[in-house]
Amino acid sequence: MIPQPVTFRPAMANDAPALAQLGRDTFCETFAHLYRPEDLSVFLAGAYTIEAVAAAIADPAIVYRLAEQDGQLIGYAKLAQQVGLDFPTDTGMMELKQLYVRSTWHGSGLGKTLMNWVLAEARQRGARGLVLSVWQGNHKAQAFYARYGFTAFGETYFMVGTQRDDEFVYGLKF
Repeated sequence: MIPQPVTFRPAMANDAPALAQLGRDTFCETFAHLYRPEDLSVFLAGAYTIEAVAAAIADPAIVYRLAEQDGQLIGYAKLAQQVGLDFPTDTGMMELKQLYVRSTWHGSGLGKTLMNWVLAEARQRGARGLVLSVWQGNHKAQAFYARYGFTAFGETYFMVGTQRDDEFVYGLKF
């Protein structure tokens, strides 16, 4: 059960700085130990700049759902109308780009609430299903997605600086 009061809302342009920081924080909480500092710095400097996040918020093909408590962002989901993976997928699929929750909120039900929104939003937008990629070593995330019926159907990779991470492509058809 999610401790109260947690509010959920779409992202707005002025959320870019806080959302960029939350993305950096949650990525580092989970993955920083896997990378050389220089690779991590290069990745963070490109992926989680205020400008990059602001551009994603402004993109009509991307939608965010933010979770906050006492005005502080604690998690979010990022859903894209078009699949950007370098792996062939069926037409009409949407991509779950990120579902990030601060580690202090793991096990609270916050991830479940965000995932339920992702599924409902994709269906409402007429998607035929969802795809996502997940690091092959992230067994916790793989188990989370499997609980919703996602299955691995391919492989791709994700670059963090010069380090290549092998990932599974998961899908769920509606």
